[in-house]
Amino acid sequence: MITLDNIPTKNKSSTVGIGNKNTVIVTNWIDSVNRESLYKRRGGTYNRFPHFLISKKGYIFQLLDLKQSSGILKNVLPDVIIIGIENNGYLSKINDTYINKYGQKIPKHYNITEFDWRTQKFWDNYTSSQEEKLAFLINYLSITAKIPPKLQQTNIYIKDTIKNGFFYITNISKEYLDMNPNWNYKKVTKLVDEYREKNNIPNKRT
Repeated sequence: MITLDNIPTKNKSSTVGIGNKNTVIVTNWIDSVNRESLYKRRGGTYNRFPHFLISKKGYIFQLLDLKQSSGILKNVLPDVIIIGIENNGYLSKINDTYINKYGQKIPKHYNITEFDWRTQKFWDNYTSSQEEKLAFLINYLSITAKIPPKLQQTNIYIKDTIKNGFFYITNISKEYLDMNPNWNYKKVTKLVDEYREKNNIPNKRT
């Protein structure tokens, strides 16, 4: 059974009344997972962060009330729910050190993949826990927010069909570089279906 107790959140009633949001966009999130520091930015008015954040270790945090709009895509798709996956995205390599786009050094224990895609070569890996928790969150939102559990299975540009379901930010524009090539699209889709079957949730993904 999916309940709010599964998700650490600032406000336990925050999934009630989400307005007209029926679309979810999944993207990388490089910034800190320290929620208190995020809330204090610009005197508490900063909102360029996702509604939900899934950390490298697979913890789910709710950062915005679902009635609020995230500033991440406010000029593109303002009325959507954003899920951030903690990941450093594309990396630069200087000697034996990897650095993200903000100049931050990547811990040596992180797994890095070398793959040529969209002008970049080195990529931070995702974790199995993140894939599993995204599948859980998709099903959670499909029930609580009544969003169709339709999940896009590729990173191709399909802007004209971004509505009523779950999509990746690379589906919006070719300019975005996340989700990066390490993301296992088919595995996440399979996990969504398996979770629904295991928990007897009707209306399987179509």
